[in-house]
Amino acid sequence: MAAITRLVLTDFRNYQHLSWRPEQPVTVITGPNGSGKTNLLEAVSMLVPGRGLRGARMDELPRHGTTLWGVAAQVAGLDGDEALSVKLATGANPVRPERRVFHVDGQALRNRDAISEYFSAVWLTPQMDRLFQDGPGARRRFLDRLA
Repeated sequence: MAAITRLVLTDFRNYQHLSWRPEQPVTVITGPNGSGKTNLLEAVSMLVPGRGLRGARMDELPRHGTTLWGVAAQVAGLDGDEALSVKLATGANPVRPERRVFHVDGQALRNRDAISEYFSAVWLTPQMDRLFQDGPGARRRFLDRLA
């Protein structure tokens, strides 16, 4: 399983700049409402193809007063092996801010789906609570789509 060993945010949501190095394999994020906990999780979700955890539009992602944003991470390989680490980055395209670009180890990817070869994530959010309330058939359909 891959592990994020460093996360850097630039002008993303409420963060002007953040550089964070998780010290443990499991991290609990706490804080008052509106402090940026979900924004931090959303930033991680932007490192995979798609529209992120919240499904936000590109114009909703930059910090107020800016148009460009970026999320970068150092991702260690299997079991946190630093020797197998890669640098992943995504953000608004400087030429066309309504589009997103992806980089792996400083090289631009032509196909955004290629980033999933380096990092993937599965989200379980409160909006998915029907997964627990619906019957076994709904759970099987969810797991089938997930697989």
